[in-house]
Amino acid sequence: MWKDQGAAEVLQTARRQIDGQKQAVQRAERKRDELVARIRDHGSDVEYLRMELAEARQREALRAREWIIEREPGELPHQDTVMPWARSSSEDWRYRWSLVLTLVAAVAAVYA
Repeated sequence: MWKDQGAAEVLQTARRQIDGQKQAVQRAERKRDELVARIRDHGSDVEYLRMELAEARQREALRAREWIIEREPGELPHQDTVMPWARSSSEDWRYRWSLVLTLVAAVAAVYA
């Protein structure tokens, strides 16, 4: 194999092969470093997703503990709707009665 080449040529060929191997190793190391960086980035993404999942599970647990209002649908009892400004005869009677009593008390206080 080396009989046709001189020692210098063999050494030069060996050095070229070694340089080629060094370059291949450097490319592989760069690629490995890039992959490790991507793995770290994705690791932080996974941690963020874990926190979101934990929060979602907490919210779901709180919703499960909420009171569920269940009632039978039915008719509401009938109530007369009276507006506060609407006048009725009973209110007029009470107004007149309190007016008379107030006037009697005032007259009694003046002459007493």
